[in-house]
Amino acid sequence: MSDRKNDLRSGQGENEEGGRAGRRRFMKTAGALAGAVATGLGLDGCGDGAISAASAQSVGAQIPAIVPAQTALVVMHYQTDILGLFPSVAPTLLANTRKLCDAARAKGVSVYFAKIQFSPGYPEVSPLNKNGQGLKQLGLFINDKIASELGQ
Repeated sequence: MSDRKNDLRSGQGENEEGGRAGRRRFMKTAGALAGAVATGLGLDGCGDGAISAASAQSVGAQIPAIVPAQTALVVMHYQTDILGLFPSVAPTLLANTRKLCDAARAKGVSVYFAKIQFSPGYPEVSPLNKNGQGLKQLGLFINDKIASELGQ
């Protein structure tokens, strides 16, 4: 495993997206957005109580009127390579997201999963794309799967 990947997994590098500051930002935004969806659907019991209308409003999220039959919950990037970079928070994140997905389905909301994926050798990645080149060096997103804990 590369040093950069080890740094991301261990939380080294405060300014890195996978570092402690990145994890805090990631969790706050993910929780707030999930709170907005859960509140808009009138779903109770999603998560550990930290997901609420107040948390959604804390990051400026607007809570729209949601009509379940005309709404989809798109769960993006909940895949094994990404979650592997955040081992300390992944179990809680997955458990809360599973509750949200199950509750949305129970209310008649369609749930879809989206992921990032590349072909072997990364032919889709331009040599000018610094982020893509970093992914290529780490060997991420080739045979990656959506986290099975989400009960697709």
